[in-house]
Amino acid sequence: MMEKKIGFVIHNLVLFDTLKPLITELENQNIHYDILVSSIETEGWKEMAEDTYDHLLALGYNVKNLDSNPEKKYKIAFYPYLPYYLDLKTDYKIRYQYGMAKPTWNFSTKSTNFDWIFCNGIYDYSFLRAYTKCEISGFLKFANFKKKKRPNSEKPNILYLPTYGSACSIEQLQDVLKDLQRKYNLTIKLHHGTTFLEPHNKAIAEELTEKVFDHKYPLADLIQEADVILSDGSSAIFDAIVTDTPVVIFQPESAEPFEGFLPLEQQIIVDDIIPSTSNKDELEHAIYSALYEDKYADKRRSFKESNFPISAHETLNIVMNRIHKFLNDEIDTHFMASQRKVNSVIIEHESKIELLGKEVTIRDQWLQQQTEEVKRQIEEIKKRDEWLQQQAEEIKKRDEWLQQQAEEIKKRDQWLQQQTEEIQERKRQLQQQKQEIHQKDQIIQEQIEKINQKDYFLDEYNKELINRNQTIEQYSFYIDQIHNTISWKLSSKISKLKLFNFIKKKKGS
Repeated sequence: MMEKKIGFVIHNLVLFDTLKPLITELENQNIHYDILVSSIETEGWKEMAEDTYDHLLALGYNVKNLDSNPEKKYKIAFYPYLPYYLDLKTDYKIRYQYGMAKPTWNFSTKSTNFDWIFCNGIYDYSFLRAYTKCEISGFLKFANFKKKKRPNSEKPNILYLPTYGSACSIEQLQDVLKDLQRKYNLTIKLHHGTTFLEPHNKAIAEELTEKVFDHKYPLADLIQEADVILSDGSSAIFDAIVTDTPVVIFQPESAEPFEGFLPLEQQIIVDDIIPSTSNKDELEHAIYSALYEDKYADKRRSFKESNFPISAHETLNIVMNRIHKFLNDEIDTHFMASQRKVNSVIIEHESKIELLGKEVTIRDQWLQQQTEEVKRQIEEIKKRDEWLQQQAEEIKKRDEWLQQQAEEIKKRDQWLQQQTEEIQERKRQLQQQKQEIHQKDQIIQEQIEKINQKDYFLDEYNKELINRNQTIEQYSFYIDQIHNTISWKLSSKISKLKLFNFIKKKKGS
């Protein structure tokens, strides 16, 4: 049967771990297969796909890394969902379930693209059977699962499975997880998205414990050694229940209902089948309850029996039996024809809906652009109004300043007027003083003239006096000469009398 080829399309090792028991069985039965890893160009996811390819190649699997659809045709193609990154040429498309959470995505009408779906249990089977042929096969990834017993002397093992994105609780719980290690061994398996896209959360995990595993380490192997599972993701609920492992959910998400039905992962929490809490201070108590309270063990096992009727050892037999039928074309051809007709109609309608959706998207984008433009203009108007308001405030302040300046100018004018009046008064007083001074100057000038006249008379008098003195001297000389004469001596008395009278006469004139 070497010519009957099967293609498995994946892009991470979580998908491979789901398929690993089946791939091992195909190798045992000498059925050829290819593992086709889709190369995704998105940053982070591309590195994830490359890491997946390198890891499987190193382990010796038939693996190919593709960035486009292969030319080879396969008899059967296994997909986790459709549409996928790769579209294989194949006779039959089979869907394998790697999770059961989020029904609005998991149970979409895209399932009509498949010829067959392997379901985990009654819940997913009851919805998916409306789209195509389905079969309950159990959890494929746990087909070879066997629980390991822990020695009683050892601490219980907590397997922490933080989800990816905004719901991840690792940062919020890091202090609690440190404290829990007093009583428990802690192992962390990171979501494959966290490994490649959330380095901050990865670093926190590596600080908490040395036992941190990425998507290379199979989840089933870790659950084998776990005494209790702690998670913030809904898919961990089903992994725990089907492996009969106690589980606690921290801050359970509120998933969107599917056609009015509450998602099963949320219904399980509402019905208190497993303990959950949104308070990190209650987490240790919730873990203790999950481990040691019989009511949760009984509820968990009862739920498993009711919803997952296929045991692990039956899973591979069911899946391999169906694969052989497809490889040998042992199928209901009438149903297949009708199913593909229905699918083609659905695809046609979905294409029209998708086209309308694109048109609506384009219109929405245009409306968004217009809205953004209107918002931008409103912001500009708002900014302009704010600017005008500021200008008005500045003008108001300027007017107030100008008013103050006007008041100051008015006060200054009044002061200047007062100064002017005072100056005029001073000027008048000075003018009056000037007139008085002028009058005094005239009086002084007259006095000066009088003094000058007196000086003139005095000079004249002095001159006359000098002349008289000279005359007197002449007379004195003359008298002396006379005195020396004999006749004077003889007539001195007469002469003295005459002289005396003469001088007296002169003085009187």
